[in-house]
Amino acid sequence: MQNLQPNTILQNGKYRIIKTLGQGGFGITYLAIQSGLDRKVAIKEFFIKELCERDENTSHVTLGTEGGRETAKRYRAKFIKEARNIAKLNHKNIVRIIDIFEENDTSYYVMEYVENGSLSDKVKCQGCLSESVATRYILQVADALNYIHQQKMSHLDVKPANIMLNDKDEIVLIDFGLSKQYDADTGNQTSYTPVGISEGYAPLEQYKQDGIGEFSPKTDIYALGATFFFLLTGSRPPSASDVFEDGLPIERMKQKGVSQKTIDMVCGAMKGKKKDRLDNVATFIKGVKQESTNRISSKINSSQDDASPSEMNNWQKAGNNSDTVIKSTHKGAELQEITKKANIPRRKYSINKIGIAAIISLISIASTILYNLISTGENPIQTNDSNINKDNSFTEKTFTVGENSSFTMIPVEGGTFTMGATPEQKNPNSDEKPTHSVTLSNYYIGEYEVTQALWMTVMGSNPSSYYGPVEGVSWDDCQTFLRKLNSMTGQNFRLPTEAEWEYAARGGKFSQRYQNSGSNYLNDVAWYKDNSDNETHSGGTKSPNELGIYDMSGNVWEWCQDRYGNYSSKAQTNPIGPNSGACRILRGGSFTNDAENCRVSKRLSCTPDGRYDNVGFRLALSL
Repeated sequence: MQNLQPNTILQNGKYRIIKTLGQGGFGITYLAIQSGLDRKVAIKEFFIKELCERDENTSHVTLGTEGGRETAKRYRAKFIKEARNIAKLNHKNIVRIIDIFEENDTSYYVMEYVENGSLSDKVKCQGCLSESVATRYILQVADALNYIHQQKMSHLDVKPANIMLNDKDEIVLIDFGLSKQYDADTGNQTSYTPVGISEGYAPLEQYKQDGIGEFSPKTDIYALGATFFFLLTGSRPPSASDVFEDGLPIERMKQKGVSQKTIDMVCGAMKGKKKDRLDNVATFIKGVKQESTNRISSKINSSQDDASPSEMNNWQKAGNNSDTVIKSTHKGAELQEITKKANIPRRKYSINKIGIAAIISLISIASTILYNLISTGENPIQTNDSNINKDNSFTEKTFTVGENSSFTMIPVEGGTFTMGATPEQKNPNSDEKPTHSVTLSNYYIGEYEVTQALWMTVMGSNPSSYYGPVEGVSWDDCQTFLRKLNSMTGQNFRLPTEAEWEYAARGGKFSQRYQNSGSNYLNDVAWYKDNSDNETHSGGTKSPNELGIYDMSGNVWEWCQDRYGNYSSKAQTNPIGPNSGACRILRGGSFTNDAENCRVSKRLSCTPDGRYDNVGFRLALSL
């Protein structure tokens, strides 16, 4: 046994271990409860796994050989010294050390617990970040590093896994296990910690057997640039030796639409030779802020001067929707604008919309006949006539919550369809296979993604970063919202199952077998990376799909009820997903994603406690 077991007591009951969070070469980090204050904390224990052993009966740490014992003692003393130095740091984006103690013949320090995951987790869950979001995070990291460097300290292990997100969606820099203090004039270290390397984020000088030698901010600047590269591309940077020999693969950033100025800043930070890098973090911050300002100015000018008649028409239509959030120039005006929005009467179906629906139905009938005559591929949708309600009561329903907040649920007539990587789904992932037959009963699904106005009415607060649908909500948050909404309405609203979501996204029995929800031309139906301007948009500003449902491709990823798991080839009826699994399903892609991620069969898994600014949800309701 190496790790302390759950319910282990430290400091005479002051701390109780809950679980192990992670283990590195020089220590083990635990989640614990601080008694009295009844709060979660993170506790780091000094434990070199190659040298240390633990008595499973007493939890005491012992060392192997005499030589190893002396080495561990030296590092243990330095561990405590560095913890004390870090405890002196006072910056909102740096983890706070709240206690230091010795026990079990080893040493510990206690930190605030940041529980919304790391930047590494965020990118793994949702893919690369938009340039604006990545810039917001990286400037916070840079500000923390600038402060550290002013204290004559180098972090030496900056990477996405060591950058956590708090409940305000602000970064917190953690893990100072490799940090060193140094003399600003000579660059010589004045403190000593173990040497470690994070592949892709460590510059070439960290690989030297005799250590860095002369310390300066430039080592952290390289890691800062590498972290920026990861956020922008979703891929780990190449090793320092590859960067030194071949340069940085900037085509990865260009493919993601990153501006040239930002590319230049990343390259300037990640120069292979130390002397060629940016001199300090302040220069990096200045350059990144300037590009961010230029980008925002360009967006404002473009929206004011270059709006086309069609774009103006879209905003006019959006203004007539009761669930449209009116965009304000300043986020501080958001509550006022949302309150105004609630008084706007809901747009009724016009003759044009009815006409469009009739045309879609005629096209659907004709194309179905033609398809069955000439197609040799598999037919993803078949109508299940026994599921269709014959009394015409199965029609759209509008619900009002509170005084003014309303939303509409669209009826989806059940049927049998082929779920997964059907022929029109280009470049599918392996988890979209095998295709399989699914039969669904009738149900309702939201016309739009859940709005900020509805969320505020039910929850009393707004977690969103933008002005479209509500986002920044976890699967767990959605369950809390649903319980409160159902209590207020007397209904049984829920998240759609993954199968219900895909069937509705495909257009139900009216499906035209599009790659995306409503069209093969993504720009017609979705806000995604190439047209979103790096922000969400109100529902109803793009065309609906065959069922009259909006934004099932793009805008925000949508939570489904199911746990994530592999498909079975067996036919299923009203499936509800696996019985076990740590992650839940996300569907539909978002404003930050490329076209491939917006396909109707695309799947993504995410932990249920994850909160991201491109993830929202829509409602479902059983009959």
